[in-house]
Amino acid sequence: MRRIAPRTTLNSINQSINQSISALGAVEFVKGHESACWNSNRLERLYDGITLQGMGTYLEGKNIDSNWIVRSVEFEFPGPRSPLIRNADYDSILSEFPNDTVFRGTNETFTWLALTKPAGTRGTFIDNFGTAYVPGYGPQSHVAFDLITGGVKDEIAQYPNSTFVSHI
Repeated sequence: MRRIAPRTTLNSINQSINQSISALGAVEFVKGHESACWNSNRLERLYDGITLQGMGTYLEGKNIDSNWIVRSVEFEFPGPRSPLIRNADYDSILSEFPNDTVFRGTNETFTWLALTKPAGTRGTFIDNFGTAYVPGYGPQSHVAFDLITGGVKDEIAQYPNSTFVSHI
């Protein structure tokens, strides 16, 4: 019996692809600037830091730098502090960089991404910000589920007499 992946899995795949494309673009950008002089290890961490955002389950076995880069994003938000970071260090950082507008800033950043890069945000978690805050963005999507289910409707309309036997 074949199983159909749930929509959340397809959204995760699409998000992974978009993040990977962004990471490759960032690596190519850095490589294109002679003054950068980044070695392959540093470029790998740049790639990992972008690609693995929000995917902590994939960090097992990655180097310590990539783990810290990816996990550090959650340290920005209010909530329980990580036992890996001393309170004095948290307090020092917060005194210089207060996070009293972190949610509003994040909301604005994700909305800006949907507004300025809709082709890259469709089918990712950013899609919700575009639908909610960007006029004309609309609830359409390019995730595999939407493409396939839309294709099914078109296929049935185009070939109404074809026989399909489900094996589910």
